[in-house]
Amino acid sequence: MNDDISAHAGEIALLEAHVGCLEVALQTALRLLTKEQQMDMLLHEQNRIKERDEQQVAHQIGPDADEFNDITSAHKWVAECIARVISETDTRGKGGNVTGGPVG
Repeated sequence: MNDDISAHAGEIALLEAHVGCLEVALQTALRLLTKEQQMDMLLHEQNRIKERDEQQVAHQIGPDADEFNDITSAHKWVAECIARVISETDTRGKGGNVTGGPVG
């Protein structure tokens, strides 16, 4: 039983490391874009989140719809990552929060 728990914990740690690597790669790629391109990407992700939220309400997809919720969470994670990169750029310049709310 303890072997199963430690194997599961190891898998979770590995997945978290992969997510961290993906976040660094995404942020690096985003920094290569212009501010306008970054804003376009953020708007696209925000629209996708809004569409998915509307689909969830329209189809009454419950909290047990794991795959649907995982995809929506991924869009939110990407949008937050984009907003962080834009905010970092803004703090080096004028400042301000592009999302209108807390980031992260």
